Amino acid sequence: QSLGTIRDTQNLFASLVESIAPLFPVDIIGFLLYDEEKRALEGKIPFRGLPPHFVEIYRAAVPENSPAHELINGRQPVITQAAAVDDTWRVIGLSDIAVAASLRDNALIPLISSGRMLGYLQVGHHVGGARQFLEDELRLMNIVASQAAAIIENVLLVQQARVRAQRADALRRIASLSGSSATLNEILKYSVQELARLFHADTGAIFLMDDARGELRLSRESMYGIPEDVGASFIQIFIDDPNYRYTVSGAQKPFLSGRLSTDRHVMPAYRPLATLLRMESAVVVPLVVRDRSIGELMLASSEADHFNPDDLQVVSTAAGQLATAVESAGLLAQTDESLRRRVEQLSAVTRVGRELGSSLDIDHLLQVIHAEGLRAIHADCASILLFEQGAAAGSDRRILQTVGCEGGHVLTALEKGVLQKGELQIIDDFAQTRSATPHEGVRSAILAPITFQSSTIGLISIHSTQPGFFGQQAVEIVQTLSIQAGIALSNAHRYQDEKQRSEVMRRRSDTLVRLADVSYNLGFDQPLEQSLGMIARGIRDSGSFRVVLISVVEPETGLLRRVTGVGIPQETLNEILSRKQPL
Repeated sequence: QSLGTIRDTQNLFASLVESIAPLFPVDIIGFLLYDEEKRALEGKIPFRGLPPHFVEIYRAAVPENSPAHELINGRQPVITQAAAVDDTWRVIGLSDIAVAASLRDNALIPLISSGRMLGYLQVGHHVGGARQFLEDELRLMNIVASQAAAIIENVLLVQQARVRAQRADALRRIASLSGSSATLNEILKYSVQELARLFHADTGAIFLMDDARGELRLSRESMYGIPEDVGASFIQIFIDDPNYRYTVSGAQKPFLSGRLSTDRHVMPAYRPLATLLRMESAVVVPLVVRDRSIGELMLASSEADHFNPDDLQVVSTAAGQLATAVESAGLLAQTDESLRRRVEQLSAVTRVGRELGSSLDIDHLLQVIHAEGLRAIHADCASILLFEQGAAAGSDRRILQTVGCEGGHVLTALEKGVLQKGELQIIDDFAQTRSATPHEGVRSAILAPITFQSSTIGLISIHSTQPGFFGQQAVEIVQTLSIQAGIALSNAHRYQDEKQRSEVMRRRSDTLVRLADVSYNLGFDQPLEQSLGMIARGIRDSGSFRVVLISVVEPETGLLRRVTGVGIPQETLNEILSRKQPL
């Protein structure tokens, strides 16, 4: 009667174990519940006779149509005197647990209610030593299991109804927020928080498609449980990556995993969830509008098998509402003024693209980037820095080339901060900050890293003598300019590398041809001096060497005798040939 009033699983099993304990002279009493969604048999805390940390791993997977699945559906008691070596316990998948806990005489009594198999009541380890279970004990266990099963089923039904109500309320609040006058950042932030709390997730975030950069970028406002030092680079997904079509956005299919650390099907793009954030479970769903992916919604937990297919369905519903909100925010931003700015920006981008596409000379490209940046924004001056390729993200970058007004070749603290974050930054007024001005007379500036995929290859810094000079239009133009510059400079670097490799291959080919000619002209009847002279001339003609001297070792004396040479004045050569050199 007292147990019939319980409606919370948190106290249910504690009360059940406490009520059952006086009925049996044993040391171990607890419940193993069968989760049909997870296909697993799991121990529930508290478990009399077993410590809580052990109960957390007291579980067994029950794949569909497996021997364990058939045994559980058989709904028969499992009685044993030595659980560690019992064949039935091995079939269920509990033999390793039994060995670790040194389980001996135990009984697993089925929990059946309304024809549904809920799990087992486990009773074991008689006080005073192992012995057979008596008929009266087994009959009492069946009675207790029958009553406990009805109570557990009622509590689970109440809990399921409560969860469904909570999920419906959460989806209603997200839908209401998406249709409100809140900003897009506010919608994303509070929606992720709502979902994270609903599913008890440790982390959550939304990634939005940046068409200009060709990548999915983390919305910082939506981050939940993600440290700031991890930043936006812990997951990077580029559209031009050949593996993009296998991602959640590319395939437009959700992703669910309960074992990220061991799941071999996890894409490399999502591996940082397990490595950096130490998450074990994750659910990622696409944000899709009119069959077009515009982002991803991610929730993760440090617990294994934390999410189930029902959770995935609810998250997918919320993702659909958020996708509509993202699209609506984009449409509302397209006012007449923004369209005019877009036309100007596209015109500037067209000029830049045409100029950058007409040359692969790095010096010319830097001049074009500098000139077009000033022209498009009408700023007073600018500087472009190009860094050495292959430098690590956290190391000091060596400046290879500079164009513009920059006087020194040492990165300032402001520039290092922009490169470290990988994001554009605006200084409205240097007089109101502690940052040093690039040079005398500069009041405001806009700085943007030049990147290609995940590599930072340069920095654009545009200056003005007026405070607050750079607005949203300048931000969009500089962002587009930095992307175009990154592509052009990367192409130029690849072209230069290919050109150098081609030159090296050409030289190797010429060398081989000339050495082959020398080998062809050599004859066995020729004097040694003549043969070595031909080889010396072949080495000189096929390579960058101008002086070649060939000597032979005389075994009798151990001295080095000069035989022939090229590129040496004849008088000097005669003197060298007349003397022998010790080794």
